[in-house]
This record gives sequence, structure tokens and C-alpha cells, in this order.
Amino acid sequence: MGVYAYAVGDQSLGTSTAKTELSGNQSGSAGDWILPAACKGLLAIEPYVYQVTPTSTQTVITTLKVESDDLGIKDFEVLAPPIGGAIATTNYGNADLMRGARYPLFFPSQGGERIQVYGIPQIANSAAPYMGATIWWTDDAKMLTDKPYRARVGGTPGAAGATTSTGTSTGNVSGATISISGEGQRTIRGIYGIIAPTTIATVKPIAGYFTVNAPEFPFALSAGFEPMQGPLGTAQSFAHLTRVDELAESFKTPSTLTTAINLTAAPSTAGNFANGVLYQ
Repeated sequence: MGVYAYAVGDQSLGTSTAKTELSGNQSGSAGDWILPAACKGLLAIEPYVYQVTPTSTQTVITTLKVESDDLGIKDFEVLAPPIGGAIATTNYGNADLMRGARYPLFFPSQGGERIQVYGIPQIANSAAPYMGATIWWTDDAKMLTDKPYRARVGGTPGAAGATTSTGTSTGNVSGATISISGEGQRTIRGIYGIIAPTTIATVKPIAGYFTVNAPEFPFALSAGFEPMQGPLGTAQSFAHLTRVDELAESFKTPSTLTTAINLTAAPSTAGNFANGVLYQ
């Protein structure tokens, strides 16, 4: 008995913002992953994104959504590490397989269930991004040491619309809301977000912090996001995923969470930001 890794195959997400299922059988065609008969639970998932032939300096912002009627997974959607804009013929192609993007699942299994993993571009790109994911699973039920996790991003679940323009001024900017349904007590376990230029122009460094709040929260949550150095050109930039875990803030649902950023250094050309939460 142990812990095992499985790669859900890379799949082109196209040049729109449509929801695309990844390749569960690693054949390069969209399809479900059928869990091994010995599987007793899903432990974690890590998405990654890349571009084969970038054609413009566009940032790639995507979410990954896990669904399974068999396991009762409906509301698990997270932000993949974004890609900063880069033209491969003049600069290195930028991709980020980042261990900070490993999200906990802890969903129990009896083996043989079907699971669907989807990639959802939040901004339509002129060059199609590709997405894949690594899933950690176990054949030992004792490894499920926590309750199942849920995850949501701002906007409509499973669709584009999670991003909001940063604007070009310092100060507070409201983002997309996060709706958590169902009656009961919940606990926020982590918050995450990205901020990224969209069409690269000469920019200043971007710095500040995210906030997540709701009337039901005893205290608002805030965390500094990964600052970005500003290039003095138009060919290349960077984008980062910020994660803050090991939180434990209780609240009652249904609830609508508000998100925002506060920019202490603003870009000269507006970028985009998005936020999400891990909860149980």
C-alpha cells in the first residue's frame, strides 16, 4: 500500500474560453479517467499549462475543474499557474510547472469510479494553451487523514469570467464574487490568486495584496501576492500564483464571498487578477 501519481494527459484548450476535458487515458483525446480498482482515495491534484508556439505577448490564465458524479465532486475548481507573455522567437517560452499549485482533494473512493478533469481558459488566447495535471491517489484508506476539500474561483463555476481588470491606479479594486451554496458550517483552509499583465506593454512593477471577505467571516483574510518586476519593453513579462494555506476560518453557508486587490504599485497597462478559496 502506498501513494501513487497519475498524469492526466495534455490537451489543447483551443483559442476560446470553452471548457475542455483533458485526456484521462493519456491518448491525446479528451476522456474520463477510470480510477484503478485498488484506489481508496484521491489525495491531491496539480495542474500545469504551456504553449507550443506563442504568437503574441499574451498572458495565459486558466482554471482547472474536477468533476465526478461517482465521487460526488461538483465544486472543485482552482487556478493553474499562469504564463507570462513571451514570444518564443525572441525570448524563451515561459511555462511554470510549480509545486505551489498542488491542491489537496482527500476524496474517498471504492475503485473503478469515473473522474473528469477540465481546463478552462479565462482569457481567449491567439495561440492555444495546453493543460495537463498530475493526480496523487492511494490504495490505503488510512492515508485519507482529512475531510474532502472543496475549491471555488470567482465568477461562474466552470466558465470564464473569473478575472477582473487591475486598472492602472494604486488602491482597492473589487474582483469577482465566490458563491458557496449548501447549508452548514464550513471552514476556509486556503486562499489563492493570480495577478498578471494581459497584453504586454512597458509597465511598472505590480505589487500589493489580495483580500477575501464575507459578512459571515469573523475576520477578513488578506495576503500579499507575488510581486512582479516591470520589464522596460514589450516582448516578455511574468505572472505568478500566490497560495496561502493552513488557514482555519469558520463560517456558515450559503455565502457570497467578495474578493479584491489593493495595489501599492500599479501597472501602466492594465492587467488581470483572479482569486479562489479552498474550504471544507
